[in-house]
Amino acid sequence: MLKLRALQATLSGRLSQAQFSTQGRIEAGSRRYAVQLAAEGGRVAGPAALSDSAWQGLLKQFSVAVEDPALGPGAWRLTTRGTVPLKWTPTRADTAVASVVFESGAGEALLIAPPGMASTTAAATSRAPSQALLAWQPVRWRPGELVTAGKITALPMAWIELLAGPQMAGAGLSGKLLFDGQSDATLGDTLRLNASLARSSGDITIQADTAQGTTARVAAGIRQARVSLASDGEALTLALRWDSERAGTADGQLKTRLARAAEGSGVGGWMWPLDAPLNGQLRAQLPRIGVWSVLAPPGWRLRGALATDLTIGGTRSAPQLAGELLANDLALLSSMALNLVMAGCAPGLMAHACASTSSPGRAQEALARAAPSRRRAKPAGLTAGRR
Repeated sequence: MLKLRALQATLSGRLSQAQFSTQGRIEAGSRRYAVQLAAEGGRVAGPAALSDSAWQGLLKQFSVAVEDPALGPGAWRLTTRGTVPLKWTPTRADTAVASVVFESGAGEALLIAPPGMASTTAAATSRAPSQALLAWQPVRWRPGELVTAGKITALPMAWIELLAGPQMAGAGLSGKLLFDGQSDATLGDTLRLNASLARSSGDITIQADTAQGTTARVAAGIRQARVSLASDGEALTLALRWDSERAGTADGQLKTRLARAAEGSGVGGWMWPLDAPLNGQLRAQLPRIGVWSVLAPPGWRLRGALATDLTIGGTRSAPQLAGELLANDLALLSSMALNLVMAGCAPGLMAHACASTSSPGRAQEALARAAPSRRRAKPAGLTAGRR
């Protein structure tokens, strides 16, 4: 449920030249948004009726700040830098169908993470907010067509964690890793799409498992981290590349197809249909590090070494996975299981056996009997398929 707080708005001037500003707060559960906007503009003079008139304006300021206790202290901000021209032009392709064209000039905005979020290492001393620069070229939109291009520079890892959610934030990653990204899209009678996000500088430290069963923090030694999306006609290819000295390697590619959407639907006149074919492959070698807990369900911890060679097929509505998954000394534990052990109740036991286990020591013995494979795990090949 959305709640509006302290909303203020002012409008002054003439129809041809007006000033507008607004500010307020929006609450959605525990998440709070603070919004500020200032603009000016009006109707372009001409003989057309009001409904057929063109409008132009100038976005002078736009900022939004997001606060959420689940994301930690401080506000995540997006704020424009400089002014952005806007134009809204009604058009009439024929005597029966009316349309509009929206155009935006080039502009820039800053993405500002809370102080201390850019680098979470224990040795970090700077408390200054980290900033990434988002820049875009002129944008043109009308029903069935979208033209846009832009780039992002020095995006810190904190923003990746924000989008990925608390599971990623709790994976034990730290460091100052920066990304650069770019996009160039033309969606209309023809399709051209090219976008990428890649490491530009920095590294991360990870929580690694040692052969003695203890943990230690080590530098990942990232050589390459990149994800890209590109089109060739209606064909679309998503590619992933991860290469590091101590945090494993991964290569993946997924191919599919887009299709023209019905008039008035889709993005730029295109859509990803449910029967679109999928064709891809993922190969990965992942060492013994705690960060792979992001692959486990919420509340669980995944530890051990993994290697996989998967093929992806089927369609968007019915994907199929087949291949081999190799696990070495794999352990999957939930926080509930750990709590049960501490309370003297070993997971995997029947309720009456659990009730009779009255001490943590006996619970540990019961856990060993219930799950001996976890203690003596050896490399094993698993074939997974979804038909």
